[in-house]
Amino acid sequence: MTAQGSHRVLRTSSAPAPASKLPRWLRAEPVRRWIRVTVITVCLLVMGVDLVSTVLAEVWGISPDSAQLAEDLELEPAELEPVIGPYADMIINWTPPLLTILVVLQPSVGALVTLLYMALFLALSTQVDNSLVDVFGPFAGGVFVAPVVARYSRRGFAVGIGVAYLVLLAAGIAVSPWDPGGLDMVILTGFAAATTVPALVIRRARLRARAQQAELEEAARRERQAAEEERQRIAAELHDVVAHGLTIISMQAAMLQTTEDADRRRDSEQAIEQAARQSLVDLRRMLTALRGTDRNADNVGADGVQDLCARIEGFADRLEDAGFTVERDLKDLEDLPPSMEFTVLRLIQEATTNILKHAVPGGEVVLHSALHEDHLDLEVSSPLSDAGDRRAEAGGEQARRSRRSVPSGFGLPGMHERVAVFGGRLSVGPDLDAERGLRWVVSAELPTR
Repeated sequence: MTAQGSHRVLRTSSAPAPASKLPRWLRAEPVRRWIRVTVITVCLLVMGVDLVSTVLAEVWGISPDSAQLAEDLELEPAELEPVIGPYADMIINWTPPLLTILVVLQPSVGALVTLLYMALFLALSTQVDNSLVDVFGPFAGGVFVAPVVARYSRRGFAVGIGVAYLVLLAAGIAVSPWDPGGLDMVILTGFAAATTVPALVIRRARLRARAQQAELEEAARRERQAAEEERQRIAAELHDVVAHGLTIISMQAAMLQTTEDADRRRDSEQAIEQAARQSLVDLRRMLTALRGTDRNADNVGADGVQDLCARIEGFADRLEDAGFTVERDLKDLEDLPPSMEFTVLRLIQEATTNILKHAVPGGEVVLHSALHEDHLDLEVSSPLSDAGDRRAEAGGEQARRSRRSVPSGFGLPGMHERVAVFGGRLSVGPDLDAERGLRWVVSAELPTR
């Protein structure tokens, strides 16, 4: 998947629903918006029709002919006389639409209230002389509630509601006088089960799609993270390669403008050539790693450095060419693991570059390394004193030009990152040496196991 494709996946993903204050077992997914709007509109229309018919009957006397209706139903007219007021009857008729609205707004809460409503009607239906109660309507609501709960509620809650419904069904068949054989209730239950099956299929498909979406988003996140890490690595490599070489070239070019001595000019020209050549080699190495090919494999290994000691000696020579005295106290570098050689090279290279940028020529630079049983100690120290600053003021054009470099901001963070890869420690800062005075010390401890 490309980065562009990953962003498309993330843009099409739905926003997370706000946290619900309901108990965990009562929480449910929100019902699709168009379903909510459709169901609520129909329920409000049904309630409106009931309200209008009740008002017309009570206020203007507009109602069906009860005698004709009794004749059509083969009943006595007295049997159609209501036992409660018309408005109370209207409120009772409003209960199913209101429960339906509650179900689409909060499926689990609506299903629980509907179950209690069915239990209440089942209990009232045992009163044979109560003509208000008919359990057919409440049990018919299961045809709508069952698929909604199966699709949107939690699995455990849906199973519990289904078991409770079957218990009520068995009780209704046993005690309700309205359906002695239980045939109507069984038929309604069959309809509810038939509508639940496609709801379960949709639920399973949605869960599978959601899992795939989560996998795609996680893959996109890992891709972005890997790309960011790669950008940081390339930035650090470019800094290490380009900054050091350009610092040498800039200093030596400044030297050419301030001296007429043929030998010094020749040395500066050679230093510029060597720095440019080494920078080119390092750039080729980095480009080879980015291309993932085996080109230049004979020069540089996957993690190691060909002739580490010679490369470090080259850094020391450049310091000496810039006017520093270099004390080499490097031990056991040939015994380093290949994976650590490149880090050691870059640490010394960055420290050397910073010395060339910021230190005043004429002081003593110490390069120190010692391999212990479980770690490598690496240290680069350079002079740091007020006297050095005063010498800089009198050091002429060459010293001033050598200090014009602007820091890139990648040096020290890059050093810390390289050391952190090995779980090591890096310290950078001033230190007072009893013999050499105030020094700027770059010290690293790299575990070897």
